[in-house]
Amino acid sequence: MMIRVKYTDNSYDMVCPELLDHLLELGSVAEFQRRDGWVTSSSYAVRGSEKKDYFGVERREKHSLEYDM
Repeated sequence: MMIRVKYTDNSYDMVCPELLDHLLELGSVAEFQRRDGWVTSSSYAVRGSEKKDYFGVERREKHSLEYDM
């Protein structure tokens, strides 16, 4: 699936998702198009760019390697 982008120099292109992520990290893209419209890159958080520790309550099921016999 190709994604339509508008670069900071106002030119347009179609890129693959992996390249879009890279271009967003570089700051080369001004906007990109989603199904519901255009997204301004400055308002879009790049996936995986900020890894933050979670300090909330752990709600996932804990698995143990020990088995009851």
